[in-house]
Amino acid sequence: MAMPDLDIPSAIPNKRTAYSLYERRAFGNKFRTWNSISDLEGSGFTGSVTMRYKGLGGDFIAYRVPVGEAAGRADAWAAQGASRELIVFNESAPDHDLVVQGELMLTGHGLYLFSATDPAPMRDALLRGTHAWRLKAKALLESALTPASYDDLQELLDLFPSCVVEFSAYRYPVGDLPGRNAVVWEVRNY
Repeated sequence: MAMPDLDIPSAIPNKRTAYSLYERRAFGNKFRTWNSISDLEGSGFTGSVTMRYKGLGGDFIAYRVPVGEAAGRADAWAAQGASRELIVFNESAPDHDLVVQGELMLTGHGLYLFSATDPAPMRDALLRGTHAWRLKAKALLESALTPASYDDLQELLDLFPSCVVEFSAYRYPVGDLPGRNAVVWEVRNY
């Protein structure tokens, strides 16, 4: 992953910083993303989206929302206290074609992967996740990822050695960078 010219911090102190880096492409491959209802509706995209919240409030997440229903869902979140400026939309991932998804990090004991292969949204799938360490984790990643996606994850671990890298990998190339079958959702140490 050729990193764009960005001022990359050595730590990611909060979700807002993580989203800012994600949006500026610091984490590499990603699905199409829109930062407002007007951006989404103006894009001409007609599929379904995942809605997430950039602020505190992990309950604000919705999967496979048809574009025509996104504004109504955003209104409902706002009525529950969410700030509209912190709602973000990305094209829905093809969860039915997931190979592996999870959280990857470097520890004092080496490479650690907590992952699941269930074709479900990550929050649900990781309820049944498994742990892999060192060579087992490396072998699982090498067997599931394209070379470019594997290299991207390694580069993120080098750039952010104290962070968790949250990713999903699919049976075929996805996202906006060629040759990648994985997208990185978040890099965090907060």
